[in-house]
Amino acid sequence: MKYHCSGCDYIYDEKLWDEDMGIEAKTFFDNLPSDFFCPFCDTHKDDFVVLEEQINYPLNSENLTGFEAEHFPNYEIVWDTLKYVFTETQHPNDENHFIYKVALHDDSGDEIVKHTFQVWDEITWEFDIDYLDSFELRVYCLKDGIFSSGILQR
Repeated sequence: MKYHCSGCDYIYDEKLWDEDMGIEAKTFFDNLPSDFFCPFCDTHKDDFVVLEEQINYPLNSENLTGFEAEHFPNYEIVWDTLKYVFTETQHPNDENHFIYKVALHDDSGDEIVKHTFQVWDEITWEFDIDYLDSFELRVYCLKDGIFSSGILQR
């Protein structure tokens, strides 16, 4: 994801890094130190704004293309739990191309709950959905962007 400094035109891109500031490649914005400031205008990290990225929705959820299938987890809803998993062969897993976040969003697109992953993590998790009637499952790929299930009803 990309974050825009509200004080100037600086953009922090998680896919890049800034050697002069000692920031390692693929450092997620949330993992920046709490005393992070814009390198140009000294605006604090809390005053950066998320730049909205395009969300990819499946053309046909019953018949996903290979590219779509690579970015949608196998999931099931059992009682009040959504369980998902990416198989080892489903999605590439290297330092430039991996699933770094899976999140649930409400009907208005606001993030409800998330789980983040590092490059070599197993991509499997469970979300408690007992309080939700509907939600959207989004998958965040470092290389290819955001993929959405669309609104799911329980």
